[in-house]
Amino acid sequence: MGPGDITIKDNKLQKELMLSECSLIRIPPPRSQSQKDKVDISNWDLTAIVWRGRLRFYEEEQLNGQGTMEGVLELINYDKSVFVDVRCSSDVTTVQSSDSPRCFGIIVDVRGDKYAFGLVFDDKDTGEEFSIALQDFRRDLATLLEAQREQMEDLSINVKDDEFGDYVGTYYD
Repeated sequence: MGPGDITIKDNKLQKELMLSECSLIRIPPPRSQSQKDKVDISNWDLTAIVWRGRLRFYEEEQLNGQGTMEGVLELINYDKSVFVDVRCSSDVTTVQSSDSPRCFGIIVDVRGDKYAFGLVFDDKDTGEEFSIALQDFRRDLATLLEAQREQMEDLSINVKDDEFGDYVGTYYD
């Protein structure tokens, strides 16, 4: 599978955004910052690797009419088992960029406990590819949410502008 490939699995549409080698590193607790700020990596030890493997990043959209979408960062061991997955949605920023195009801060939820790690790519180009894939996901999610908002507005207008008024309700009473 490669970027742009689309599959359907368990009633979910999955669109591949990226597949690449990466590492997770131990990082100090993040300083207080707004979620829009870039992560400060000046005190990260890039050699403090706690995991190495492959990152599979894809969009996952429910096909059951709910219209929900998540970005999934699946960290895959070399034996092809899943080490952990990180879910990105509109309400929580689980992936943040940094001053380095190779490094990102991620929040991993393991059974309700949250851990911060540094996600590090081997080279600048791969990091930039991930950044673009992340932007693509956020754009697709914003487009879906806007379409849902417009649909809800259309539904509320149609209910208010019912041609039949009270006649339909009184006919069946």
